[in-house]
Amino acid sequence: MLKQDTDIRSALSKVGITLAQLRDTGGSVLADGRAYLVGSLAQGFGNGGSDVDIHVFDESAHPNSAPYLFFVDQVPVDIEFFPAVRVATMVAELGRAAVHTEVGRIALHPAPRGHRKMCLSRWMTAVPLDPAHGALLTTADAAVIRAHLLRHSVELTVLYAALAELAELGGANPAGLWGHSGRALLDLLCTERGLAPMGAKWLPARLRAAGVDDAVRRSFDPATLDDWVAAVARLVWPIDDPLALVELQECTIGEPVPLGRRAMTVTRYHRLHGGEPPVGGCLRQVVAQAGARRVLAWIRAGLVRPAVDPAALDHSARRSPTDAGPEGEPR
Repeated sequence: MLKQDTDIRSALSKVGITLAQLRDTGGSVLADGRAYLVGSLAQGFGNGGSDVDIHVFDESAHPNSAPYLFFVDQVPVDIEFFPAVRVATMVAELGRAAVHTEVGRIALHPAPRGHRKMCLSRWMTAVPLDPAHGALLTTADAAVIRAHLLRHSVELTVLYAALAELAELGGANPAGLWGHSGRALLDLLCTERGLAPMGAKWLPARLRAAGVDDAVRRSFDPATLDDWVAAVARLVWPIDDPLALVELQECTIGEPVPLGRRAMTVTRYHRLHGGEPPVGGCLRQVVAQAGARRVLAWIRAGLVRPAVDPAALDHSARRSPTDAGPEGEPR
């Protein structure tokens, strides 16, 4: 279970307002339904410049309700509305199969993305404005979400490691990509130690709160593929070929556009491309077929998009010495 010991009054004091001020200004917007503080303040972080992020769960809320903003003494309060059943619905959509690792159970399903992932992460540490409303998640639901948040970090570090290796093969500088892959590992370590994922700017604070010292940080800061392989094996399962776990998805837009005698394709960046068509599929195989420099050019042009292959990642986990659990309740 992730840490949850934040008091609503102490959290709001960081931005210089009181619970009474918040309720008075919010009025019926906060009075209807169940309101929970989420985000950095709810996690025990935040500062005087933080927004107050609140999620309200109400029977009458429309699934696509627009967010709402108001101010309390110049402090912005951002509110999102959800139907009362949204939490149960979103948790029910998450797969239960997982693999046992050093950092706990990691989902054997693609991690949730975008706003969905952000909500699930925030709900892990949601603080009720009214204590009578109780915890937003059950212990069992929190365990399922945690497995998927860990999976998200694994997917990120695999993706960045594959791109770093591709950059090296293509003669580009991979340092920044190795840095991203290392930060994903540290994010995973923080989640394992009880601090839900947040924005990148809060990673140093989360590391301090998780008790991750400088020596441990450096051990998860790869500069080469060998460094990364060793770091990953310590946390999850052995992965020695990230290129084999990433696929290239063709992402040209619409039909070819005739321009004189040439047929041009429109890239995801809405630019015309008149060169050879890209090749999709397993990144390892495409590099062997087309060469790393050409693949890098396709990615930069927006002709293909790299993404972790969920089936390949799951297969690598199931082949590991760890114990994959069945569908159903976590063991």
